[in-house]
Amino acid sequence: MTPSEEILYKYWGFKSFRPLQSEIIDSVLEGRDTLALLPTGGGKSICFQVPALMFPGLCLVVSPLIALMKDQVINLRKKGIKAEALISGMPRREMNVILDNAAFGKLKFLYVSPERLKDDYFQAKFAEMKLGMIAVDEAHCISQWGYDFRPHYLEIADVRTIHPKVPVLALTATARKKVIGDIQERLKFKKKNLFQKSFYRSNLSYMVFEEQDKYGRLLNILNKKQGSAIVYMRSRKGCMKLASFLKERKISAEAYHAGLDSKVRNERQAKWIDDKIRVMVATNAFGMGIDKPDVRVVVHLELPDSLESYFQEAGRAGRDEEEAFAVMLFEQHDIKLLKERLESRYPTPDMIRRVYEALGNYFQLPEGGGEGAEFEFDIQTFCKRFDLKVNAVYPSLKELEREAYIDLLDDPKLSSRVQVLASKRDIYNHQEKRAQDGEVLQVVLRNHTSVFNHPVKIREEKLASKIGMKQAEFERRLLQMHKLGLVDYTAQSRFPRILYPNSRIKINNLQIDAKGIRSRKKEDQKRCVEIINYVESDYCRSALLLKYFGERIGKKCGTCDHCIREKSKSRKSKLLMRDQIEEELREPSVLKELVRKLDFDEDALYAEVRSMVDEGLILYDELQDRISKK
Repeated sequence: MTPSEEILYKYWGFKSFRPLQSEIIDSVLEGRDTLALLPTGGGKSICFQVPALMFPGLCLVVSPLIALMKDQVINLRKKGIKAEALISGMPRREMNVILDNAAFGKLKFLYVSPERLKDDYFQAKFAEMKLGMIAVDEAHCISQWGYDFRPHYLEIADVRTIHPKVPVLALTATARKKVIGDIQERLKFKKKNLFQKSFYRSNLSYMVFEEQDKYGRLLNILNKKQGSAIVYMRSRKGCMKLASFLKERKISAEAYHAGLDSKVRNERQAKWIDDKIRVMVATNAFGMGIDKPDVRVVVHLELPDSLESYFQEAGRAGRDEEEAFAVMLFEQHDIKLLKERLESRYPTPDMIRRVYEALGNYFQLPEGGGEGAEFEFDIQTFCKRFDLKVNAVYPSLKELEREAYIDLLDDPKLSSRVQVLASKRDIYNHQEKRAQDGEVLQVVLRNHTSVFNHPVKIREEKLASKIGMKQAEFERRLLQMHKLGLVDYTAQSRFPRILYPNSRIKINNLQIDAKGIRSRKKEDQKRCVEIINYVESDYCRSALLLKYFGERIGKKCGTCDHCIREKSKSRKSKLLMRDQIEEELREPSVLKELVRKLDFDEDALYAEVRSMVDEGLILYDELQDRISKK
């Protein structure tokens, strides 16, 4: 075994790597900046986790996916590997403790959201860390030409200057040629270095059907194709409705979307992975980092925004290399909705300015003030107060975030956290004065022994029930002690938050990159056309996807809906050809004359006549070039 294979076997129990993994790992171990394109299920995390364990020092992992970061941290800890994650909305005190541990060499992996990279304190601590490598997951997010551009990803190149000799491994499942070049340029690769696995999936059949009765067709698919399934929809309401529909018809199903409580989402995900739920009806919030190889069917009931996102979502089927199906059901109205959604994603500069002005008034921020201020944001109340529509406000907020006027922290479901700041003597004195506060402190201390050392996650409802106190009273007392400086308490929020990294500026000084918006809209329009062409095309689906991602088109897959229709047409054509040959042979005929009479391809006719002769159905006189019935 090689040293990397020994690490693989020690921590993951595998004796060999998947195709291309070992080459990528060797490239990183040689200190080279590396870009790895591996389709969904190709084992991207192994490509940075194995070399990170071989390097001295820390591996910094940049990822935009909070759920994926949490899952990977949990899995690494189960293997006895020290890992932590910094995510948007995490209290400053907790972040500082994790950064201190990283600087002192107490961690092997530090996962960060890209938003944290520009933080001054993070950069100061980052400079103190002994770093082995940097891994950038979902690397397409750094490219303006990618389908999921994230402006904060541009900060990665800046932090590279702090550790210039450390190699970067960038990973993504989908990227076109233009994006591949952009990723390497923006991450300041010392030399271009790409490893790309073919996007071809021989076991996965792509199907597209124009269908008005989508629910009925879905039932037919699920009844024919047994096993685990994912059904993707765009709206939370649609997910809930379809899940109920399936359960009424005795198909085990649940809905999954970002609006559900994290505990509910985790429970449903675990049941689905354990095959206690057969069908997960989900928005695109579901699937990233889910390690379930035996998904037999992935169905899209609505058109995705791009072929990149479709390929990732469809690719969650059949990761065990067994037969699987990716099905898309659409109707003409879906195409109209896709175009309308694209238009709504790109607000006018005037709308962006209007939203920025309204935000300042909503939070009662004076011009020139508010730097570092953070607020809960109820978008429904905001829209009602300022007579704005949600589908105009949200994309305007994203543009303001892109221009660094605000940070939109839209993962409100972080757990409540508390840390005891006061000394044990001060805590004792306070308990003497306020007995009920003492009860609250004691139940926290009993259930979280490390609460003096760092912030701990708490569930107020559970702790309050243990001392017979109402949850609201429990939270009120923690908040009072927070104000007194005895504890640091951050309650779970029901809403996203908006952070002002800089002071509020005058509306006339707001700079909007209108040219950049037009450019990105044009790219999105191209993607919109591509997805429409895909569903309306009468060509091999697999070949179309390969062409989109820049691979040479080989032979047709033979298993998609188009190829199956072609085979059916070929069989029908063959039967029709034979019928007409037999009809003409009521009287013997010269072969050339027969071929001239029948309206078929000449080569195909000669081939069919030979087959019929070989099968003994007709006779051929070679000397006279005549054929006749037997």
